[in-house]
Formats: sequence, structure tokens, C-alpha cells
Amino acid sequence: MKIAFLTGTILSGLLYAQSGLAQQKQYTVTGKIVDQSSGAPIDFAVVSVNDNSHTTLTNQDGNFTLQQIKTNQCTLSVHLLGYSDYKSTFTLQNDTTLLIPLQLQSFYLNEVEVMGTTKSNNESSSVIDRVAMQYVQPASLADLAQLLPGQLTIDGNLSQKNGIALRQTGSDNNSTFGLSIIADGAPLSNNASMLSFSNSKSDTDLSSKLTVNEGIDLRQLSTDHIQSVEVVRGIASVKYGDLTNGAVITKAKSGRTPLQIRLKLNPINKLIYAGKGFKLPGKAGNIHIGADVTQATPDVRNNLEKFTRISSQVNYENRITPFDKELLSQVKVLFVTTADGKKDDADLMKRYDTYTSRYNRIQALTNQKLNLNLNWINSIEATISADYSTDILNRSKQVTLNGPTPAPIEGMLGEHEGIYLPTEYRSNYKTENKPFSLFAQLTGTSLFTKDATQNRLLYGVEHRFEKNLGRGSIYDPLAPPYINSSFGAAGAARNRNLSEIPAMQTTSFFAENRLLTEVGENKFDLTLGLRGSMLHTSSDYALSGKIHVEPRANLYWSLPSFAIAGKDIEVGIRTGYGEQVKYPGLEYIYPNAMYHDGIALNYFSQTEENRLLVVNTQKYDRTNTMLTAARNRIGELGLQVSVGDFKVAGTLFREQMKNGFGYQSIYQPRSFQRYGNPITEITQKPTTDQFASYTDTVMISRSVPVNISNTVKQGFEYDIQFPKIEALYTTVQLNGAYYHTSGSYSMPIYDTYSIFINNKPYSYVGKYEATDQRVSSRFNTNCFFNTHIPRFGLFFTTTIQCIWFERTQIKEYAGVPVSYFGKDGIERPFTEESAADPELKYLVKTFSNSYFLPSKKPVSFGVNLKATKELGKHLRCSFYVNRLFEYSPSYTDNHQVTRRNRTTPSFGAELMITL
Repeated sequence: MKIAFLTGTILSGLLYAQSGLAQQKQYTVTGKIVDQSSGAPIDFAVVSVNDNSHTTLTNQDGNFTLQQIKTNQCTLSVHLLGYSDYKSTFTLQNDTTLLIPLQLQSFYLNEVEVMGTTKSNNESSSVIDRVAMQYVQPASLADLAQLLPGQLTIDGNLSQKNGIALRQTGSDNNSTFGLSIIADGAPLSNNASMLSFSNSKSDTDLSSKLTVNEGIDLRQLSTDHIQSVEVVRGIASVKYGDLTNGAVITKAKSGRTPLQIRLKLNPINKLIYAGKGFKLPGKAGNIHIGADVTQATPDVRNNLEKFTRISSQVNYENRITPFDKELLSQVKVLFVTTADGKKDDADLMKRYDTYTSRYNRIQALTNQKLNLNLNWINSIEATISADYSTDILNRSKQVTLNGPTPAPIEGMLGEHEGIYLPTEYRSNYKTENKPFSLFAQLTGTSLFTKDATQNRLLYGVEHRFEKNLGRGSIYDPLAPPYINSSFGAAGAARNRNLSEIPAMQTTSFFAENRLLTEVGENKFDLTLGLRGSMLHTSSDYALSGKIHVEPRANLYWSLPSFAIAGKDIEVGIRTGYGEQVKYPGLEYIYPNAMYHDGIALNYFSQTEENRLLVVNTQKYDRTNTMLTAARNRIGELGLQVSVGDFKVAGTLFREQMKNGFGYQSIYQPRSFQRYGNPITEITQKPTTDQFASYTDTVMISRSVPVNISNTVKQGFEYDIQFPKIEALYTTVQLNGAYYHTSGSYSMPIYDTYSIFINNKPYSYVGKYEATDQRVSSRFNTNCFFNTHIPRFGLFFTTTIQCIWFERTQIKEYAGVPVSYFGKDGIERPFTEESAADPELKYLVKTFSNSYFLPSKKPVSFGVNLKATKELGKHLRCSFYVNRLFEYSPSYTDNHQVTRRNRTTPSFGAELMITL
């Protein structure tokens, strides 16, 4: 079925190609782009027609040429950083020459857009341009999410990792891990970052900072280097892969621009940016250079925790014409360094902890697009990116042990003499995490037109190489940072050299056909695409040699327009289905081994040299060779209606990912020899022969990466735009969403009970059917009152954010295991007799009467203000206040506990200088 889908995708374009090449008339559009004020030609402006079916850059004289336009209906767009976008639709009857003036972006213009706009015929994709970004006053890429339907206003907290979770309430690791960040055509790798200790995330000081298996930390990405952002919340083009939960596609600043200096200040964040675009001599092209410094202190009363980011970017572009063919060339180099640190006050706390994290990243990217303008192929494009990061963590922590604990000795397995760890000590260690990635993609486009039907073919191949070059953790084995103690048996993590772990390599191919046609007055826009990818790994893995196929389809149907009471009414219906696949990262594929250090003998003597500690160490592999790629299935149905300037758009969606990543606890009995009372008199350091021996069996557990998460996301998103109130210079826009998210386990789980019976740890493990289904829902509306007074260069927005309800609940389940096993490892059914057994009864989980009741938050709303004022041509002042007024009443949760939402206003100011 999927092969037939791909065949139809390609052949539908080729059939039209063969029948239409000879007879279809072709047009050429030439023109010149000039500055409206001075009349000077503008070079390197991006000129495109019909949703980028043809794209070019203006030359140094401002001239452009678009050839082989195969339809007489032409929509021409011009984009250039610092200028207002130009868009015009006209009918071609012959070759056409145009003169297009561009206006400098300014709030003195009559039309200014500060909200995210919908991409053509796709309500689940939003485009945020430079003006909208500046108006938001962001500190990182995560701050832009508040412009999307269903998202809430955030303050931009850089003291902890930032991520975006689309189309859901709350956040989870699979959602952020499955979000792809694509910068200038190259994805940012989130697969090669690894932990050297499997239990590092249990460290409370680090858990809010680590992003392994959680995607990209968006604090690292400054919006000051970005010209535009597209956020795909639903079905992405097949050009983009290794994702399950949407994509954020960014385009770097480019072109000749004046010097811009941005200063941002609020009680938490301080930011300064400077950037300028230069025209190089002759035909050498343009280069844009920018740098920013950002510092965040989450609590101004405490300077012991601080985050600092320094970033710089150089972006070069040129247009050359080898062999009379246009080559658009881009070369970009990006450097980012961050410093994240925290320490306890040693004067106040005797057992203080500290950490400092230094992150450095450098990316080199080139994008080369050759416009061939041949009958059978329009263009070919190559993107190559190399990305290298160093994430160095220095940690000092106080470790306190509950009892005698052996030091984890590297390379020692079986029975061996151990070394006592102190009951309390300071551990100082360093972790090197150095992910490196290479990305190469080659794409081609073809355009075939016959009568009112047009086929736009996109096809290509790509390869990804991802590896970690770090050494892992470097520490004193006699002062290990992490120790797990359980019932007298200790297990400590061992270091591993991350650079010895194999690289992750993926090869993909894709093909997509966009069919635009008309049937009477009905217009159809159908995109059919298919992507196939394969992970190159050892033949031991289920992933080895398997091609994962991802079909994706979108259809937009524009019904015939009509008029009622003099108002033009347009109606469009959109539907889509797509499957998107995300591969497990290196941490999932190659997890660190677990070591169990069983204490075989602990002989204590008042004479220190006579003491003896014997340890029996066993290594357990946590690798799961049956791990598969996560697959998200998305269905969408949308409606767009416009009545004059009144516009309504809504999208129903349902997403299900049955095999998301997670960890499952695996229990198994372990038997080893222990030594009890001495059988001879001990006068010096003893040997094991002097003690009575016996075989003991303990239950141990290890976490194994599995496809255990089942997530269902459904709801609807809406956007309503009202006609402008001319007397008030104000437009009103509503957007929001209803989200219903359900998360549960997709496979049985194993659990035990942590008690002692007869002075021995409980030794039974229960197997439970998929349980703990958590359901959450939220319905919100954001109402924007955008007031723009061009005469004063003033734009201010009042936002009323209303959360109509928020609800969370755990679905009821019995808590009775279906089976169990003990120290013999034999699994047996759990019966009514088992539930009555004095030992097995502990496997039956009991819950309070309120545990499964829903927790509901009442309606709440807040008022936010934002304003920008231009002072002449060189100065722009902005400020914002979040939660100037907020109504958030107390409520009683499902445990009958009164919850009070204590909120405080957040405010800040910004100054933009243009020279």
C-alpha cells in the first residue's frame, strides 16, 4: 500500500509532464526592486512567485528574472530584512517587466503585522517574521511559542532548560524529543547527547538542566540571529524527518542592513545585541554579522545561581551565474557559548553543593541552490552542515551513605576485596559530553503544468552522522558521585568513555508532489508525499536494515466564492493524514551498564588493618535490541471562512503515538555466596575461609529503554480575526485551543514493595497490566487588542488571556497484578488465593478514595500589556507587563487540599537603536 502511495505521488506529476511539456506556454517575469524613498536599487532581495515555485535574488542593480513560469496566474512576493514584505497577484498574458518599490519597516506605515501569520492553505503552520519577533521581545526561541494558538504567555525564564510542547497540556520528554529544530535547512541534532552516569538525572540540581533524551535546550538559540520562524504543529513536509511532534524552521538574518543595537532589561534577564549587514565589493555578495550577550539571574536576591549566553553568527550569501544558470550560495558560521552555574552559600550551609556547566557549540553550514530552469527540472539544492558541541560539567557534591558501602572499582567483577567508602565525603567530578553531527541533503524540484493543473515535485536524499566524542565522567573512584544503596546491597555507576560508543547513521529518501488544479470554480491543493529512512546499526538490533516509511498527505479545497449583503464570502476545507517517525537517540540505543555490588562479607575490627570487606560484583547489560522507532500518526480536519475582513479558522486534530520512548524496570533474582559467622578464631586480617558460607538470593532491578509510552493528543485550535475598528485604530484577534492529552503505558510494568519481612527485604515482584493512565485537558482563549497609530509610530497591545478550565485525572484501575515471581524467577498467575497470602498481599496496590478523582482548576484570566514607540528613524522603545491584573482563585484539588495560585507581575523594557 505504501509503495503504491509513493508510485502515485511521482507518476501523477510525470504523466502531466509528458502530456504538457510541448504545448504549455511559458512566461518570463523581469523587474527591478528599488527603495521607495530614495529610488536606489536593492540587491539580494528574495523574489518568488506562486508559493516559491520559482525563487531568485536581485542582483547588485536590483534586477531579477524569473523564467519558465508555466501558469498565467501569478502571485509575486518580495522579502528582504528591514523592509516590509511586498505581495501582488496578477494575470500573465505575455512576458512582463515590473518596477517594485519597497518600504522600510516602520510603525509609521499604515499596515504592520505583529502576530504570527498562517502559511498558505495550512492552518497548522504559523510563520513569525522579524517584526513579530521584535514585538514579542524574546530572550530565546522558546518565547515565540506564545504567538501560537493554544499557547500561554511566558516570562522567558533562562534559569532552567527551555522547550516547546505543541498541542498538549503540560510537557513530556517524548514531545520535546520529537520536536525538530531546523536552521537554514539543517536539523539540530538531539540524538548524540549522552549521560555518562545513568542516574545523573536523580540529581535535583541537574534535573532541570539536562536535556538528554529531551530535545534541544532552546535557551541556546538566540532569536536575534533569526530573520523568520515557521512552526509546523501538524503534518510536516516529507523533506523533514526524524521528528514526531512538529518542527520549528528558522531562517538566518542575511543581506545588507544598518547597524542595529538591541538592549533588553527585566528583573531576571539582561541582553545586548549588535548586528549589521555589509555589501562586499563588486559582485562578492553580502555578509551579515551579529553577536549578543545574555545573562539571567532567577532571583535578584541571590547571585549564586546565574546563566550566561554569548552567541555570534556570520552569514554570507551571493548570487552568481555560471554557465548562464543562477547559483544562490549561502555559507553560515554560528558560535554559541553558555555558562550555567549554581552554588550553595557555604556560610549558611555546612554541606554545600556547587556545579558549573560550560557549553560551547560551533556550526558551519553551506546551502547551494542552482536554478536550472529546464523543462524537466527547475532546481537542485545541496545543504551540508557540521555541528560540534562541548558540554563540560564540573560538579562538587556532598555524599552521605546509610551504611557500609564499597567503592566501585573499575574492571572488577565476581568476588573481590572491596574498599570502604567513608560514611560522608565530598565528590568532585567532571563530565565531558561532546556531541558531533554531520548532515547532508540533496533535493531537486520540478514543475509541470497543463491547462489549469500544476504539479510541483520535490524529491531528495539525505544522510546523517551523529556521534559523541566526549570522555564521559572523570572522578576519583574512592569518592564516586552517585551511589544506589538498597537492602544492604550497593550499586554504583561506573564511568564509560562516550567516544567509544558507535556513531548513529541514518539514510533517508523522500518524494512529494503538490497538485494544484481547478474543477469549475473549485480549487484543489493536494500534497502527497512519502519518506523512507533507515538506521545503520548492528544486525543484533531490530532497527537494523529496516526501512521506516512515512506517508503524508494534505488536501485543501477552496469552494466557489459568493456574496451575501455585499460581503464576499470564501470557504476552504482542509484535511490531512501523516505519519512521522523519530529514532531513539544514542542514550536509548547504547545505555550504560548497571553494576550490582553485593556485600559478601563485612568483617569489622577495632584494628583498622584487620577489617575485611568482600564484594561480589555482577555487570548487567541494559541494552534492548528490540527497541524500535517511535511513530506518531496525525489526522487533521480544518475549516476556513472569511466574510470580508472577518476571518475564522479552526482545526480539529488527533495524534497517537503508541510506542514512545521510556524506561521499564526489569527485576531478576541474583544468587551469590555470602559469609556469615567466623568458624575459627581471628587474630589478624582474615580470609573468607575463616567464615561459614551460604548462598543468598536477592532481587535486583535495572531500567531498560523500551517503547512504553502511549500518548493520544486531540482537540481543536482556532483563530478569529475581526475587521479593523478604524475609529480606534484597533484590530481584535482571538485564538486559542482545547487540548485533551492522555498518557499511559503501552506494555506491562513490574513493581515490588519496599519493606522488610523477618529482617529481610521483600522478594516478590508483581506484573501489572498497562496502568496509570493520566488524562489532562485545557481550554483557553487569548484575546488581542492591537492598536496601531501610524502618525505617532505607536503600537500597543492589550492581551486578555483566559483559561476556561484545566482538568487532570488518573483513570481508575484495580492495582492487582496479573502474575508474580519470587527468588526462583518463575512467573505464576496472581489469584484470589495469592491476594490472601500474608506475603503476596503486599503486591496489591491500594489507593485513597480521592486518588482517582479529577482535579479541576476554575476559570482564570490575566491582562498583559505590550507597547512599542518609534522615535524618529533611529530609536524604538518597547515595554511589557505580564499579569498586570490576574484573577486566579483558590480551589480544592482531588485530595481536598486548598491550592492558592500566587502570581506576581512580570515586566521589562527594550531599546532598539538603528544607525
